[in-house]
Amino acid sequence: MGNTPLDLTENQAAMALGIDAGFLASCQIGRDMPNLRSRYAPLTENVQIYGFDRFRNTVAEGSPKGIIRGPWDTDGIMRQRVVEALLLNAEKHMNSRQFMEGTFAVTGLDIAKVRGTWFPMITRALAGTIAHRLCSVQPISSATGQVFNLSWFYQNSPSANNRVDLASTFNKTYSLNNTEGSAATIRRVKFRVQSQNAQTEVWKLLAAWSIEAQEDLMNVHGLATADMVPRLLTDLLQLEIDRLCVDFIFNNVGYTTTWDASDGGTYSSKADRDKEAYDERLYTVAIQNAAANIMYRKNVRPNWIVCHPLTLPRLQRIKKWDGMVNLNDSIRPGASLGEIGPHVVGRIGDEYTVICDPHFPDQNALLLGYRGTGPLDWMRVGIVLAMYVPPLPSPVFMDPDEWEPRQGARSRACFVKADEGEYFYALINMTNTNS
Repeated sequence: MGNTPLDLTENQAAMALGIDAGFLASCQIGRDMPNLRSRYAPLTENVQIYGFDRFRNTVAEGSPKGIIRGPWDTDGIMRQRVVEALLLNAEKHMNSRQFMEGTFAVTGLDIAKVRGTWFPMITRALAGTIAHRLCSVQPISSATGQVFNLSWFYQNSPSANNRVDLASTFNKTYSLNNTEGSAATIRRVKFRVQSQNAQTEVWKLLAAWSIEAQEDLMNVHGLATADMVPRLLTDLLQLEIDRLCVDFIFNNVGYTTTWDASDGGTYSSKADRDKEAYDERLYTVAIQNAAANIMYRKNVRPNWIVCHPLTLPRLQRIKKWDGMVNLNDSIRPGASLGEIGPHVVGRIGDEYTVICDPHFPDQNALLLGYRGTGPLDWMRVGIVLAMYVPPLPSPVFMDPDEWEPRQGARSRACFVKADEGEYFYALINMTNTNS
């Protein structure tokens, strides 16, 4: 562990939770790695992921550069640790003969050129993935690995092996002990770092174009395929992973509630003032009831909502809606392809970040969930994106049959649900939405 503010806070949190700080030092994102930080600093400290105005396609003046916005930015620090570990995985993958054999010269100079061209794209894609907003992203060092989450248990009867953090098994008199001078009667709790196996899946894409198109693109428009194609492939792969992230959570929710948008068929006949009052009930009744279920089971309050663009106007009618997204707090999603992927569109008060997903599975539903940004919150989650190989382009090669250039990209990752992880998420199904 290092001496950054996050490291000190992590040590304090670890001691408070009964976790051996040595465990944190053995995890890729549970420790500060100065060697990786210095190695990839030119990438992580210069990438522009904050301040992107998706309506104007510009970067706001004065927006911070880099993944970490300041020593207070624990979320940015954890995000950077993930990126550093995955850049190391990418570099190991590039250095292997299996990746370069027969298509690219494996020399230090060649790999340095490739790293200089591709790694900024990879850094931007990894730092900007919506998964950082919704779940935990944990790098693994091989195709089969483990991801981690934190659970608390009682050790003594009558509550032995019961979860401490569940309202249904919480024992309010467990530690009550009026016996003087007898350590043997003191009841114990144990904090376990549980692990789940992660078996990565493979994503592959192949781009093809003609030499004539490549020549025209350069000579007429001044654009190089060497810049465009890897960026496009990287963005597409990352956007597919973002989409699967939303779908995976959608299919693994612990609570489902229903809200009647028609108020029993009377909504259309209401006066405008009464319609506004009923629209507010989406927040005061449906959303807050779903949040209460998550709080009851997991002792955390959900802090994000994902919705379909056709459902977004219902959230925008809530009085606490704030569509003025702080550009310095909003990650640029998927770069040039961001509009077809999930992206932050606003907030409801100080409680929920609202994310609009054009491909959300149900246009009549709202998905709520929790993702913490504090120390050790990377282990206090329901869903984990375990990533082995980040979206990584291949060298350009020539198809001998078609006499056309080709370039591919691939990634290896998977999603894993933690033990009782579904209870970090809730789904609100809205009925009679045409009323």
